[in-house]
Amino acid sequence: RGERDAHTFPSLGLCEAPRASRLRSLRLAGCVPPPLHGYGALTVLVLQDLPESTPAAAYEGVFTSCPQLQTLHLVSCGCSSAKGIMLVVFVDAPRSQMRELVVEDCVFRQLQVVALPRLESLASIRTRVFFETSTSAPRLSQLNITMHCGDDPLLLGWVLELDLDGFVEDTPGTRSLVIRFTGPYRWIVPSSAPPAAEFLLP
Repeated sequence: RGERDAHTFPSLGLCEAPRASRLRSLRLAGCVPPPLHGYGALTVLVLQDLPESTPAAAYEGVFTSCPQLQTLHLVSCGCSSAKGIMLVVFVDAPRSQMRELVVEDCVFRQLQVVALPRLESLASIRTRVFFETSTSAPRLSQLNITMHCGDDPLLLGWVLELDLDGFVEDTPGTRSLVIRFTGPYRWIVPSSAPPAAEFLLP
């Protein structure tokens, strides 16, 4: 991955109407996505290996310009400022029909869901996803979370907190919850324990 590996999606061929308007499924890898407002039939979209220079607005526009989209996978996508600072991607799409969202190995500071009213299934795999309120995704019933807990012993003092109580409160309709901790350091803090986390070697 890197700037030299990124390509712009051509404004020819499949991008031109009426071809674009008939596409139902699209997978883009290693390129900056085009504006998708003309893809009126698109229901499944996979974006993979987007460069870290991709602006947050490009991701946010996917949700707002394709309200008919039902499935979105973001895999190994990046979003950083010119100074290399990871950015927050805000998802505020009250008209969205999206039911399934997968966010895997993405270089975001976090993906924050403000409104995805029809979302039913979320897989957050080694990428931070947060909900602004308990009404951000009222239909969410299946939740799969995988958290990676560091490779470098020098980063042992940095604690990635996952407040399950708060997370479940923001997803009150969840019926299926799967949580996985991966990496060399894993910890569990009982609710009655002091705030400091206890690290356990596998």
